[in-house]
Amino acid sequence: IAHDSIPVMREAARVLKETFSDDDFDLLGPVVRLESENVAGGGDVIVYTEVDIWRKVLLHLEGPNYEEAVRAHKQGLEVHCRGRLEKEGRYFTLRNVREFGVETDGP
Repeated sequence: IAHDSIPVMREAARVLKETFSDDDFDLLGPVVRLESENVAGGGDVIVYTEVDIWRKVLLHLEGPNYEEAVRAHKQGLEVHCRGRLEKEGRYFTLRNVREFGVETDGP
Protein backbone atom coordinates (compact mmCIF):
# COMPACT_ATOMS: atom_id res chain seq x y z
CA ILE A 1 0.00 0.00 0.00
CA ALA A 2 1.38 3.35 -1.02
CA HIS A 3 2.05 5.72 1.86
CA ASP A 4 -0.01 8.51 0.27
CA SER A 5 -3.15 6.30 0.18
CA ILE A 6 -3.23 5.81 3.97
CA PRO A 7 -5.14 9.08 4.69
CA VAL A 8 -7.77 8.08 2.11
CA MET A 9 -8.16 4.66 3.72
CA ARG A 10 -8.45 6.21 7.20
CA GLU A 11 -11.20 8.55 5.98
CA ALA A 12 -13.06 5.66 4.33
CA ALA A 13 -12.88 3.67 7.59
CA ARG A 14 -14.18 6.65 9.57
CA VAL A 15 -17.15 7.11 7.23
CA LEU A 16 -18.03 3.41 7.41
CA LYS A 17 -17.93 3.50 11.20
CA GLU A 18 -20.24 6.53 11.32
CA THR A 19 -22.81 5.32 8.80
CA PHE A 20 -24.52 1.97 8.76
CA SER A 21 -27.89 0.56 7.76
CA ASP A 22 -29.72 -2.77 7.85
CA ASP A 23 -33.00 -2.85 5.90
CA ASP A 24 -34.56 -5.72 7.86
CA PHE A 25 -33.32 -5.47 11.45
CA ASP A 26 -35.11 -7.59 14.05
CA LEU A 27 -35.22 -5.61 17.32
CA LEU A 28 -35.89 -7.23 20.70
CA GLY A 29 -35.36 -5.65 24.09
CA PRO A 30 -36.68 -3.64 27.01
CA VAL A 31 -38.02 -0.11 26.68
CA VAL A 32 -35.63 2.17 28.59
CA ARG A 33 -37.13 5.57 27.78
CA LEU A 34 -40.42 7.03 26.55
CA GLU A 35 -41.07 10.52 25.26
CA SER A 36 -44.40 11.89 24.06
CA GLU A 37 -46.43 15.06 24.34
CA ASN A 38 -49.62 13.11 23.59
CA VAL A 39 -49.62 9.35 24.24
CA ALA A 40 -52.61 8.76 21.96
CA GLY A 41 -50.68 10.44 19.14
CA GLY A 42 -47.56 8.32 19.58
CA GLY A 43 -44.03 9.21 20.54
CA ASP A 44 -40.37 8.27 20.68
CA VAL A 45 -39.16 5.11 22.39
CA ILE A 46 -35.65 3.99 23.23
CA VAL A 47 -35.07 0.23 23.37
CA TYR A 48 -31.92 -1.44 24.68
CA THR A 49 -31.01 -4.15 22.20
CA GLU A 50 -28.06 -5.98 20.69
CA VAL A 51 -26.76 -4.49 17.45
CA ASP A 52 -23.06 -5.36 17.40
CA ILE A 53 -22.94 -4.84 21.16
CA TRP A 54 -25.79 -3.78 23.45
CA ARG A 55 -26.97 -0.32 22.39
CA LYS A 56 -29.87 2.06 22.75
CA VAL A 57 -31.99 2.34 19.60
CA LEU A 58 -34.52 5.14 18.99
CA LEU A 59 -37.80 4.43 17.24
CA HIS A 60 -40.96 6.46 16.67
CA LEU A 61 -44.25 4.70 17.27
CA GLU A 62 -47.77 5.75 16.37
CA GLY A 63 -50.55 5.88 19.00
CA PRO A 64 -51.60 2.24 19.62
CA ASN A 65 -48.05 0.90 19.36
CA TYR A 66 -46.76 3.67 21.63
CA GLU A 67 -49.40 2.77 24.21
CA GLU A 68 -48.20 -0.85 24.03
CA ALA A 69 -44.61 0.34 24.57
CA VAL A 70 -45.77 2.25 27.67
CA ARG A 71 -47.43 -0.93 28.97
CA ALA A 72 -44.28 -2.97 28.30
CA HIS A 73 -42.16 -0.40 30.11
CA LYS A 74 -44.47 -0.39 33.15
CA GLN A 75 -44.59 -4.20 33.28
CA GLY A 76 -40.89 -4.79 32.56
CA LEU A 77 -41.63 -6.65 29.33
CA GLU A 78 -39.57 -6.63 26.14
CA VAL A 79 -40.82 -5.35 22.80
CA HIS A 80 -40.07 -6.69 19.36
CA CYS A 81 -40.38 -5.24 15.87
CA ARG A 82 -38.64 -5.02 12.52
CA GLY A 83 -37.45 -2.07 10.50
CA ARG A 84 -34.56 -0.28 8.86
CA LEU A 85 -31.73 0.20 11.37
CA GLU A 86 -29.61 3.26 10.62
CA LYS A 87 -26.54 4.50 12.39
CA GLU A 88 -26.01 8.23 12.26
CA GLY A 89 -22.81 9.19 14.04
CA ARG A 90 -22.97 7.58 17.47
CA TYR A 91 -26.74 6.95 17.43
CA PHE A 92 -28.96 4.19 16.07
CA THR A 93 -32.51 4.73 14.80
CA LEU A 94 -35.05 2.16 13.64
CA ARG A 95 -37.16 3.52 10.78
CA ASN A 96 -40.18 2.08 8.97
CA VAL A 97 -41.18 0.14 12.09
CA ARG A 98 -43.44 -2.84 11.44
CA GLU A 99 -44.62 -5.99 13.24
CA PHE A 100 -44.47 -4.23 16.62
CA GLY A 101 -45.47 -6.29 19.64
CA VAL A 102 -44.85 -6.93 23.31
CA GLU A 103 -43.25 -10.16 24.53
CA THR A 104 -45.54 -11.73 27.11
CA ASP A 105 -42.94 -13.81 28.98
CA GLY A 106 -40.72 -10.91 30.09
CA PRO A 107 -36.92 -10.68 29.78
